[in-house]
Amino acid sequence: MSDLARLLDCLPQIVFSRGTQILLDALVCAGALFLSYLLRFEFALSATEWHQLGVWLIVLAAARPTCMLLCGTYSRIWRYHNLDDAFVFGLVSSIPSLLLVPIRFLLSSNAGFEPIPLSIIIIEYGAFVTLALSLRFLRRMTFSISTATHRQYLRILLIGSDYSLSHATQRLRDLR
Repeated sequence: MSDLARLLDCLPQIVFSRGTQILLDALVCAGALFLSYLLRFEFALSATEWHQLGVWLIVLAAARPTCMLLCGTYSRIWRYHNLDDAFVFGLVSSIPSLLLVPIRFLLSSNAGFEPIPLSIIIIEYGAFVTLALSLRFLRRMTFSISTATHRQYLRILLIGSDYSLSHATQRLRDLR
């Protein structure tokens, strides 16, 4: 474990930066949309579907991280990501998907553009949330392992309810 910690300690700080997280979210969004098209059309996309995928890939990969940035998702400290943060992340991530539904009905296929199928919106949302939360968990684990060799422990006793203890431990971590 210490060899892994030393190896991870060599990673540059840019790997753990907010800009990197935004870029990773855009890539995960694009990957989730690509995966949802492949699953929806059983890995056999027509030229129209490839064109549609290309357009929505650019739009959604830019819109989702922008929405998350505007809603303050990136201001949360990802090193202490917990279930509450995951729930908020899921809610904020749903906004672009929910906006796609009326856009889907407003864009008519008569205008020369095929609307995005509802099944793709649902599959993409589920795939994005699953992949993005997994990525956050992986980054948290990587960071924890890379800083494990530099930790100095202080023993303390905390007494209180589960909720207050959770916040107290999080505040103590922030002090480091």
